[in-house]
Amino acid sequence: MASGSGVVKMIEVDGALMQRILGTHKPLDGTKFDPKPLLDAVEDIILRATVDGSDSRAFQGDLSYKMDHLIYEAIKKVSCELSCKCSGAVNSREVAIGLLHLLGSYSWEAKAVITLAAFAANYGSYFLVSQLSGSNDPFVKSVAFLQLSPNPLPQTQLKLKPDALKVIKAIFHLTKYIAQVVTFQSQYTMLTSIFTAHEDDLAKAVYLSIKSTVACASLLMNTDALTNEYRLTTNEAQELSYLSIEMENIRRKLEIQMENWKIRIDGIIPEDYDRLYRMLNYITYSDNTEILRALLCWNESSATIYDCSRKIQVDINVLKGKRVWVYISKLEHMIFSKSEISILSEKYNESRKYWSRSTDEFEIVWVPIVDASILWNVELQKYLEQTRDSMLWYSITNPSKLSKAVIKYMKEVWKFQDKSLLVVLDRQGKFVESFGVDSIRIIPTKEPFQSSSLKVYGLWKGTIELLENSIGPEILEWINAPKYIFLFGGEDTNWIERFIVATQQVGWAGKLDIVMVYVGKRSMNWTTYERKISKQMRSDKKIFVLNEGKYNSFWATLQNISGTKMEMEEMETLVSFDAGGEEWGAVFHVSFPPMAKAKGEVIVDVLNNYAQWAGQYKEDSFVIALDKKIKEVNIYGNYRLKFSSTTWSSPKKVQCPVCDKTMEAVISYHCPSNH
Repeated sequence: MASGSGVVKMIEVDGALMQRILGTHKPLDGTKFDPKPLLDAVEDIILRATVDGSDSRAFQGDLSYKMDHLIYEAIKKVSCELSCKCSGAVNSREVAIGLLHLLGSYSWEAKAVITLAAFAANYGSYFLVSQLSGSNDPFVKSVAFLQLSPNPLPQTQLKLKPDALKVIKAIFHLTKYIAQVVTFQSQYTMLTSIFTAHEDDLAKAVYLSIKSTVACASLLMNTDALTNEYRLTTNEAQELSYLSIEMENIRRKLEIQMENWKIRIDGIIPEDYDRLYRMLNYITYSDNTEILRALLCWNESSATIYDCSRKIQVDINVLKGKRVWVYISKLEHMIFSKSEISILSEKYNESRKYWSRSTDEFEIVWVPIVDASILWNVELQKYLEQTRDSMLWYSITNPSKLSKAVIKYMKEVWKFQDKSLLVVLDRQGKFVESFGVDSIRIIPTKEPFQSSSLKVYGLWKGTIELLENSIGPEILEWINAPKYIFLFGGEDTNWIERFIVATQQVGWAGKLDIVMVYVGKRSMNWTTYERKISKQMRSDKKIFVLNEGKYNSFWATLQNISGTKMEMEEMETLVSFDAGGEEWGAVFHVSFPPMAKAKGEVIVDVLNNYAQWAGQYKEDSFVIALDKKIKEVNIYGNYRLKFSSTTWSSPKKVQCPVCDKTMEAVISYHCPSNH
């Protein structure tokens, strides 16, 4: 460990030595790795060997981690180097430089972590064997004899001196911080030139980590050879002290640099965010390339995306002039969402068959978001590649390089949170609409990626959510079944019975899986609602009646619709039916959003005549056919919708349920007295 003169000098990394260190660094992208599993194992070994080996606390690392064979081989080679070259007097500088050459193709943090892991493997091995040295088992005695020392077997466990253990802990903390610095740098490529200017400091930190590891390895070999009787020389103790000081100094320097970089980035993100916000909201472009570059390739040297079907990188101009669907999801969420990709792929394939003109063209680009607390590593990279290779569309090339300003915009403006989101951009790159990926499930195959379809879906989704919030999760169960859901309301007992009979007959004739939900009337109190529910309704499994809480919730929720800006025409029509004092029925099904609905006698008559008109609409689903027939019958005369001024605020615009034209607003007065 000591120099030839026997005097230990303060560790200096001068210009010539730094050139030697930097000259060993020839990294290859393919040799990067995840440092966390190795650091977890190293920490566990240090902890247990430092105490007494009897610590029973569970290992917090990931023992299921599959180490790359190249990393494993590198650890074995460094382990051998430490065992062979650290016996007796050692020139720790030259051994450290030799290890840097050996690990030349690895990234800076990999050099430090691999070297420390190799030392921990040696230390742990000797420690385990020393624990067995007192055994009476001849086999164990023989193994310990060959592994440890030619001297008489020690009766106590092999331990490094406290001074050495203190240095080992300092090495560990420095190495762990080096890994954090490199990970941080990989996430902010816009500061690459600044990071490069400080590479000398990172290289010095790695050199000191490895040099200190070599010094501790030398102590380990001497401790092993001389058993626990070995005592540190003055030079050895002095060098360990100097190494501890130097490692602390370089770590503090890295921490200061990291803080400065964070301040710099905190200033950049708002600037980038403001620029991005202006681009997406105030500037009009002739096509979508500028906006797509900003969203998908911000601050990257080349504007490329990944073609998942061909498994190659392509220029972002392949999206020029097309409608683009930005498919945003958390990368870790995709582990549990294979069905999401499957359904999206099915709809994507089918919809492309119906392209009839260039204006129908669209593309999907997957943008996986990685949580800021998760360090990008080889395992994540492999999972990313496996996931995107199962897709048919495009993907960004590197999620870890996605601009923080872009992520902020997606969360704050597009409201991306935990669930996957589809964001529609027009041919100029302007925002059109955003929807949850589950929207694709219930939109017709021919038009899932048409904006008009999603506009209808957006309103329909609000209706479903309203029903779920008021009636309960049964709504979702019926939709997923899928069942035809018949809502009906009113207070005329005779009409209720006729509606139920007509619905049952249609269910039998059309072989439809139906469920009926009686919701009563807004002005009806709970006691009256209960009286309207006959024994037949309670016993019929296809009829769902509300409990008091759900009944009150349903009408309270509807009461709030017209007072908001929500364009929920389907529910507003039902509100009007109720306000008009009439019975009504409505039918919907998961296969398509429109709700077929009509006032009391109309819908009963149409349902009773099902056998006569069913054959006219063979190409349509039942709900669409029913809706068409209701409009075709057109026995409404002068159709009116009514809203109570005491409770409801009337919507600004309402479409006629018969002809879809915008209805005129008129004021009328109604006396509540029954005369």
